[in-house]
Amino acid sequence: MQARMRESEYCQHHAEHAIRQRRKAEENGCRGRGSTLIEAMVREQALIRTELSGLGLSQQGLTEYVLNNSAYVRSDDGKELIQIIWGGSVNIFIHRLLTNCSDKEFQANWLGVWSELDLSSDEGLSRKLIEKKVKHRLLQKELFEINN
Repeated sequence: MQARMRESEYCQHHAEHAIRQRRKAEENGCRGRGSTLIEAMVREQALIRTELSGLGLSQQGLTEYVLNNSAYVRSDDGKELIQIIWGGSVNIFIHRLLTNCSDKEFQANWLGVWSELDLSSDEGLSRKLIEKKVKHRLLQKELFEINN
């Protein structure tokens, strides 16, 4: 009987150890996603501040400028969105995921933040180019799923 108790204690200890390891892994995963998300947000804000620094706006003014000078291009499947911020001679692009379906592939909901010089200063043309890029990316994803 004493040997059985030892065996059951051993099994219980092993199960508790497995639970602790799983919780530790989940906690580390949550922390990693959170830090990645914060890092992406900081990068986004830094790029906006750098590219729009010539306007001489306060933080509140910068926020209002972004709200008034932005357009959004959503993919046809509704899973991705690119925000375009027109800054005069430069456009700022923020690519976001709208769903968590690809969370394994991207640990944050930001795929990228970048800026491009806008030589045409035609907002319609910039928007059309981004719409084409989003459609092309969606087609690539669909072809990849078909081929898999």
